[in-house]
Amino acid sequence: VTKEPEKRTEFDFEVSLKNAGFRYDKFPYAVTNAKGQIFVKRDTIEIAKVKGVHGKTEVTVDGTVSRKKLGTGFDLEISALGAMLDEDFQKAVEKLPKAHKVWKSFSPEGKADIKLLLTKLPGTSDLDYSLTLKAHGMSIYPEAFPYRFRGITGTTTVTPGHVVLKSVKAQNGKMTAVISGDVIQDANGEKGTLSISARNLSVDKEL
Repeated sequence: VTKEPEKRTEFDFEVSLKNAGFRYDKFPYAVTNAKGQIFVKRDTIEIAKVKGVHGKTEVTVDGTVSRKKLGTGFDLEISALGAMLDEDFQKAVEKLPKAHKVWKSFSPEGKADIKLLLTKLPGTSDLDYSLTLKAHGMSIYPEAFPYRFRGITGTTTVTPGHVVLKSVKAQNGKMTAVISGDVIQDANGEKGTLSISARNLSVDKEL
């Protein structure tokens, strides 16, 4: 801690976390048994790859929180390998701005590697984010084509009011499909383009 005449107090210290727990109210995905370092200065807090778990899933959080005259801002990254897209994860995603309807438009289930980037500028209440899902045997159920595609691989990106599927592949038995496109949700409703190319798709009750 440093204090000079007619200058503000400066400080610089390190916090080591052991068996800590936390949950951000704007993305309430609880993390427990967290370990790592947090470096605290007067104007910034640096989170240095703090690692914990949600159930059996390892979660890593790092980034920077800045404290300015205008208010608090931050750039955070939350990542997890093989995360279950269960009720806990769905409830957390639905707390993100304009995420509820676009998430529901594909109703993903199963497992995925996730990376969530959260950004808030000082002096604003707006939260920006980018959620990337790298699927591992995931399934989706597009509202535009209500059929449960299983064995999903590929990348899906969710941003405020927008979902993008990039060369997402599905496989279920002999059936294979490639799904690409995007869906946008705004004040005027839902719009977008979805391309589905499938082979050996059984004409059954589900279809």
